[in-house]
Amino acid sequence: MITNKLILPLLFFFVLFTKGYAQSNNLTSSPYSLFGLGNNNDANTGVTNSLGRAGIALSSDKEINNLNPASLASIHLNTFFLDVGGKGEWNNYGDKTNQGKAYSLVFSNLSMAFPLNSKSGLSVSLQPFTEVGYTFNGLVENINGTQEQYYSLITGSGGLNKFTINYGRKITSKLNMGLTFKYLFGTIKQSETVFLDGDYLLFEDTNFYKGAQLGAGLQYQVTPSLRLASVVNISNNLKATRDREVNRIVGEAYYNIESTEDVRIDNYTLPTDLTLGLQYTFKNYSFIADYKRSFWNATNLKDNTGSYTDANLFSLGLEYTGKESLITRNSKRYRIGYYYDDGSIKINNNKIATTGLTLGLGLPLGSSKNVLNFAYSYGIKGIVSNILVQEQFHSLTVNLSFADNWFRKRKID
Repeated sequence: MITNKLILPLLFFFVLFTKGYAQSNNLTSSPYSLFGLGNNNDANTGVTNSLGRAGIALSSDKEINNLNPASLASIHLNTFFLDVGGKGEWNNYGDKTNQGKAYSLVFSNLSMAFPLNSKSGLSVSLQPFTEVGYTFNGLVENINGTQEQYYSLITGSGGLNKFTINYGRKITSKLNMGLTFKYLFGTIKQSETVFLDGDYLLFEDTNFYKGAQLGAGLQYQVTPSLRLASVVNISNNLKATRDREVNRIVGEAYYNIESTEDVRIDNYTLPTDLTLGLQYTFKNYSFIADYKRSFWNATNLKDNTGSYTDANLFSLGLEYTGKESLITRNSKRYRIGYYYDDGSIKINNNKIATTGLTLGLGLPLGSSKNVLNFAYSYGIKGIVSNILVQEQFHSLTVNLSFADNWFRKRKID
């Protein structure tokens, strides 16, 4: 069993590790991370990763459920949870003539949760919020008013991180309510190298974003087998600034053309989103379903390539709890899920939709309450049409979910 003395050094180490790592490496290899703030990070705590993005109706009595703050009211007294995860992703993308492959390996989650008293609980987490990592090579454009052409290489990297505090409280024996506070921060860098008649122009923009978002959640136990839930996150603006460097290389000579720092640019508006969900339990089976709508139309955001539109996410998950081991008194848990996201970006009247299948396994570690969670996901994003490509991705997420009893007196015979 993990001890209190071990948990704190682990937590301290991972906070320091992720603070530097998450912003200095490509968190994805998807060409669609070019749009907006990048691809949303779908990885979360171990129990929800393999349920098709569903899970706002799950409780937090055995593992952390960060999808709904109301779930924290179900944490048993004297219990402490710690969840640490990482994700590997393999991408294949292309159109009818060109193909590409890429991979990434990143930190995906660090969360801890504990009860405040017999009716309320609190969780703190650090996760990637968006992920950026793309390369477009060999782009050809005509110089205005001439037949001359120039070639360019465009790359993007970085992303935003999310620091979250969730609070949940039991209002009645059947109703839990919760509040969430998210602080978003991070850096997105785009570089473009232009080649023209032996000369090189280097453009480098580094955008910095920061801001907060508030939300709330509910869980209602209709019957012993059925639980309903809802979560809402309120729209808010992220403040943004930009550093820009423009340089020219002629032969071996290097000239700085422009250098600016901390210039205010347009805020980025996060949409209001509403999620409804349920969990139905029958014997050893648990069925989970969520529906989420993100109201992007109301943000009035614009993109150079496409437009923003309201998005819908449909998620389904099923978990089967195996027979209890006679030795460890614990059970393995098998999970499967499916999701369809019709997308928030529209390009040439085509929405960039994503569909995916998830599989997972929860392995108890000996006789303790600790669990090693594996989640595999296969998905398809986009379509082959004009400038659009289709992306197929495989991801594997591994989470260590620790559980320990704190402040409980030991009995001595």
